[in-house]
Amino acid sequence: MRKKLSTISFFMIISASIYAQDLCPANGIDVFGGDMQNIVSWGEPVGDVACGDFPVNEMPFSHQYSNVGMGDDWLVQGSQGEDVAYTLNVDEATTYDFTLCFDYTDYDTKIEIFTNNPECTSPVSTGNYNDDDGANCTNYNPDAGYPPSGLWAVTLQPGQYYVVVDGFAGGTGNYEISISLTGGRDDEEYTGNTIKDAWPLEQVKMAE
Repeated sequence: MRKKLSTISFFMIISASIYAQDLCPANGIDVFGGDMQNIVSWGEPVGDVACGDFPVNEMPFSHQYSNVGMGDDWLVQGSQGEDVAYTLNVDEATTYDFTLCFDYTDYDTKIEIFTNNPECTSPVSTGNYNDDDGANCTNYNPDAGYPPSGLWAVTLQPGQYYVVVDGFAGGTGNYEISISLTGGRDDEEYTGNTIKDAWPLEQVKMAE
């Protein structure tokens, strides 16, 4: 009997270990105090970043990094450079703000949002793109040369997206990105979210 119980216990431990390796931990765990109870909330596990470099695993999301040595993997509109992609999984239609307007950003950035197939061989732009967000980023690091990029009040339908940070004309450097839910913004007030809006300024910059 002892031998049988030991064998069963051994298989249960092995089985639990195998299944545990397939699971991803919850993200963004928060505890809220209430009357006679505590409320625990958490985000869904992110898992694989698929075609991206980093997962957007909480909201709001903030990250400091550099595009130096990251390679030119995404066909960002206009002139291109080395890029970094953030995997954003959207469960229901949600409106987001994306900005690189921080003192840490020290080069001329570009930002665009893509989708891709599971094999990462068919990137498709969502049409959401910005080069210089001069309207919303008036105070920035002078080393950047131009206002860092930003996309505001962008509504994304359920699916997997890639928020790509690039550099104008091959520019590289440090940046800080923030992704948050849009709060109290009227999307009609914000322009410059498409290549159509940004292209005239890009032509001027390339001529310079």
